[in-house]
Amino acid sequence: MGCDVDGIPTQPEIEIAATSLDAYFPPGTRLDLVKVDVEGAEALVLVGMRRLLRDTRPIVFLEFHNDVGWAGRAELFAAGYCLYDTHGMQIRQENSQRVYHCIAVPQESRVRQVVAALA
Repeated sequence: MGCDVDGIPTQPEIEIAATSLDAYFPPGTRLDLVKVDVEGAEALVLVGMRRLLRDTRPIVFLEFHNDVGWAGRAELFAAGYCLYDTHGMQIRQENSQRVYHCIAVPQESRVRQVVAALA
């Protein structure tokens, strides 16, 4: 997506066709876990999996590489997810300070209790 791990713009080296996760996984597909490590394109990935977030409800592990990607967490909150850091501390929607590693868990998930117990 044109950024290195620190979010610094880089020149493209190769071009690869991409698709959204909503297009890749047809409705009704079981999907329990998604790992997102896309070097700054987190917001784009989350927009591209809106249906999955609302219907399939996977747990999502994310790395937020920059503030643009961090703004994409609004998709998770809109879909009824709770966000936690890797220590189990809940990240509130109004939290503006970016957290690098996050776990997003559907509000109704029993896993949420396990993640919160890490705190």
